[in-house]
Amino acid sequence: YARQHGYGPVGQLAAGVAIFRFKTVTTNSDSALLPAAIAGTVICVRNAGAATLSLYGKGTNTINGAATATNYDLLTNTSAIFFCGIDGDWSAVKSA
Repeated sequence: YARQHGYGPVGQLAAGVAIFRFKTVTTNSDSALLPAAIAGTVICVRNAGAATLSLYGKGTNTINGAATATNYDLLTNTSAIFFCGIDGDWSAVKSA
């Protein structure tokens, strides 16, 4: 994965991998870019770091219908399942 301290999306999570665990999240808004939203794709993301992780959709992809380039935050010790039913549109369900 790629991360950057508080400056928006930097790198893309590898395609073809179903589970991502972020352990080194040291500053709020460290970020990662989800793979392209392709119908039928399901991925899990876990924030095991010490700060909030901001996730972004690739290019014009959206997350839960929010505007393009809107971040989806995962607090410390939380997870989310991202699934795509329509190309370009991620849906996400966050753990408690």
